[in-house]
Amino acid sequence: MTENHTDDDRRRFFRITDTLGVAYRVISDEEPEGATNNEQLVDAYSLINNYNKIIESALTDLREKDPVVAHAVDSINKKIDSVLTQLELENLMVQRIAHRVKEVNISACGVAFVVDEKLEANTLVSLDLLLRPAGVHVMAKGKVIGCDSTDSNAQFYVRIEFLEMAHTDQELLIQHIVQRQGVMLRALRDIDN
Repeated sequence: MTENHTDDDRRRFFRITDTLGVAYRVISDEEPEGATNNEQLVDAYSLINNYNKIIESALTDLREKDPVVAHAVDSINKKIDSVLTQLELENLMVQRIAHRVKEVNISACGVAFVVDEKLEANTLVSLDLLLRPAGVHVMAKGKVIGCDSTDSNAQFYVRIEFLEMAHTDQELLIQHIVQRQGVMLRALRDIDN
């Protein structure tokens, strides 16, 4: 997990303006601390896989004793699997819709972008950033450090400091920022030539 960064740390990180898919949600006070959406998803898949192993083992024994009951249990298990698959597909579709493509100002320690709602300072948010064009998700927990009204109709410019981010996600984000900065510098050189 990342730690809080000092002002000196912030100056060390590259900050770029980029276009990303952004999905966020406010974290309520009632939510338990700790487990991220990715961890919960991995736990759910692990639990389902464990149950499937148990069912398959029981079905092997049951097929010899009572093939009709084994067939019924197997059919019920397949029906549940198909429902779970459909729910997963719907969830993926919702995730794609939920990601609004936005111009963001981003570094390894925070992100800023325009939102349609006023977010109070110190509000905790869960972020899912979709890095483009690679289509890589970076998940983070952040804290609103400022949210100012813009000149546009009822929009606000929110600045969020990353509080928690998996080390692998932080590495992906840093690599993305460095790559995008390289592309931008090459484009500027090409313009000057």
